Amino acid sequence: MGYLDDYVIIVTGSSSGIGLVTATIALNEGARVLGVDVSPASESILDNDNFKFFQCDLCHESAPDQIIENCAEAFGRRVDGLLNIAGVMDLNQSVDSVSDAMWERCIAINLTAPVKLMRAVIPIMREQRSGSIVNVCSKAALSGAVSGVAYTASERYILLLFEICNLLKS
Repeated sequence: MGYLDDYVIIVTGSSSGIGLVTATIALNEGARVLGVDVSPASESILDNDNFKFFQCDLCHESAPDQIIENCAEAFGRRVDGLLNIAGVMDLNQSVDSVSDAMWERCIAINLTAPVKLMRAVIPIMREQRSGSIVNVCSKAALSGAVSGVAYTASERYILLLFEICNLLKS
């Protein structure tokens, strides 16, 4: 028996790095995981019957609804955990050199997508009367940087989002 037996967890950024490791650990603990990523799923995780994968770009307007639909098809209308891990970095550009496209992509993936996914799962979690949301940010949220302004700003905003959600919860 695992710590997460039969929990249904959505993990964004599940094809590599922290997202892949997190999804793997959740599976090892008995969870049923919907992995979400713009890149194809890692071969190392595809053979697990409790893992389902949905490839999509989180910037797409319909992504949150499609993720919830895929999760419901795979595991029923239940979400015990949302782990917003997907993220992109800019090219270490300063405020005077970052392009609009780079700025908008960082904000869309690192900040807007987690907010939209939270909005999509909160009604389900309220209905269940349980659930957890984890938004991952880097230490850039605390330290800041002169270069990498889009990435640093988006990470800081995620940290502020934590604080706002905690205020609303209490």
